[in-house]
Amino acid sequence: MRAIVSLALAAAMIAALLVSGQEDTVRTDRPNPKPLPLPSGEGVFHFAIYGDRTGGPAEGVRVLAQAVRDTNLLAPDLVMTVGDLVQGYNERPLWLDEMHEFRGIMDGLAMPWFPVAGNHDTYWRGGEAPPEGEHEGDYEKHFGPLWYWFPHKNAAFFVLYSDEGDPETGRKAYDSPEVNRFSEAQLTWLREELPKAKDKDHVFVFLHHPKWMERYPGSNWDDVHDILVGAGNVSAVFAGHIHRLHYAGRRDEIEYFSLATTGGGIGFDVPYTGSAHHLNMVTVRGDSYEVATIPTGQVWDHRDFTDERWAITDALTSENLELRSEPVMWRTKSGAEGSMTFELRNPSEKPIEVDIVADPGATAWSLSPVRRTARIEAGASQSFEWTARYPADRDLDWDLPSISTDSVLIDGERRCPMPRKERVMPLAMDLTAVQGGAEISNALALGRRDCVAVASELASVPDGPLTLEAWMKVEGYGGRKALVTKTESSEYGLFVSDGQPGFSIHLNGRYVAAEGEKGSLPEGRWVHVAGVFDGQEVRLYVDGQKVASQAGSGARTRNDHPLYVGADPDWAGRPVSFLGGTVDEIRLSTVARYEGASFSPSEQFEHDAETVLLLHCDRFVGPFLPNAGSRGEQPRTIGRPKLVSRGSTGD
Repeated sequence: MRAIVSLALAAAMIAALLVSGQEDTVRTDRPNPKPLPLPSGEGVFHFAIYGDRTGGPAEGVRVLAQAVRDTNLLAPDLVMTVGDLVQGYNERPLWLDEMHEFRGIMDGLAMPWFPVAGNHDTYWRGGEAPPEGEHEGDYEKHFGPLWYWFPHKNAAFFVLYSDEGDPETGRKAYDSPEVNRFSEAQLTWLREELPKAKDKDHVFVFLHHPKWMERYPGSNWDDVHDILVGAGNVSAVFAGHIHRLHYAGRRDEIEYFSLATTGGGIGFDVPYTGSAHHLNMVTVRGDSYEVATIPTGQVWDHRDFTDERWAITDALTSENLELRSEPVMWRTKSGAEGSMTFELRNPSEKPIEVDIVADPGATAWSLSPVRRTARIEAGASQSFEWTARYPADRDLDWDLPSISTDSVLIDGERRCPMPRKERVMPLAMDLTAVQGGAEISNALALGRRDCVAVASELASVPDGPLTLEAWMKVEGYGGRKALVTKTESSEYGLFVSDGQPGFSIHLNGRYVAAEGEKGSLPEGRWVHVAGVFDGQEVRLYVDGQKVASQAGSGARTRNDHPLYVGADPDWAGRPVSFLGGTVDEIRLSTVARYEGASFSPSEQFEHDAETVLLLHCDRFVGPFLPNAGSRGEQPRTIGRPKLVSRGSTGD
């Protein structure tokens, strides 16, 4: 009898192990990934989702740590991510440090969490040649498989990998059709595995890039969607990457959500606009589920963040304080006195309240009045006028006055503050008496956070030929460094990252780049770098020698960001990738000035009819670096750059 009982017990244990092997493990065809523990429990359950962690300041890890504390209080069954866990874009030692930092925080969760791979997690960047798959091997060793699924209660969770890259070259990016497709291997896996979850009420799908959006040329998301529809029980798809909440609606009974950030980079933390640090909490009950978006101290319905909401908040957060008069004119000897009229437009369908403050700062400017307040109804505009005066017997102070606007959207009983917008007082300049000449030979020394901002309209070049050139002297080229750029998925620029010269121009929706060898730029002496586009070819010259060329033609993609000398604009137009060197004689022209294999670059350029921008870098006028031959708005320095004696180009 005891033998019979023992045999029965053994059979039950074996059956339990077999069931466990089927139900309690993730599904993947990836070899030897890190094992992932699964949640337990039955009935109604909750799970949380975290947005992107990367692209923001170092303090973002504190936001992530706060999210872990909040999640432990909410006590869901498990936590999902949507990718970009580490800053990445580096080599293995730094990647491992960032991985340990992220895991160290996430391991504070009282429940299991499941990773999704993003571009920051798997892209390799640096001087050392990347291994096959770049950081994919590191990711699978330390986080988990690139794609997998697991069951929990009445649901199944499928994780996809949206950064497989170009199957022919291995290049990882998301800027062109060849890198935006899911591989047949992953699609085959999905077709084979989805039917294994057919007994579940819900299938939830997670990936990093929202490949259903138009921003991904050549994406085969429709193929993925058809596979999901064919399963018959896929409820929702969640993605990240765009750093802004978005609800794309319901397609074939499948809802599409994009998360913002949980510690990642955002322009401003204003939940009503969809830009917020948050976590999503999903409640699953039988055949229904709900998605709540939770920023600090609030609960928001994710489905509110439609295209219509975007339209309202984009209009309110864009620059809508428009100058309706000529800027105040400053002259070398007589100072300035004048008035300026601004019109503030409310482009939304709801009223706004505004508070506008003119702040002279620690300068000799006097502005009147100091403060204006108003309520502006939906679709209406209101004009505001200020007088400005600067005494003739004073040099122009370093900082210009600013005008800041705080606005509050009135949405029924709710008051929704918008981000503060601040603009420098518009000032035109008559610099005819202070233009540099041949007798002056200075150069502009840029520190680690210094640059020069040239307003977009001052760097406006029509489609067709252009030449961008500058002299520079840099002591060290390590990392990403911009020489003169206006690039942000558009426009043009010269880069010298890691000692590699490059000229890029965005034509017909893609960059065409002419690049030299990495590490080829000399350190500690003057170097002339020129990028030329003649309408059919992009060329790069270093010290008058052609070092690279690429065929290219078509219309140039535009942006409204400044042209930066010594930096590169980010998505919000802020300077990043600082040069940290000395520059001189920056010129932008509407002509292909150089052709053939070589030429002799001039040490000082002349202004002619084809010159759009020419900075001799010989003197400052207050915070401005005069644009030779220009009367009116001038390029403005950022930080505390210095003028130094240039000496000879042979130095």
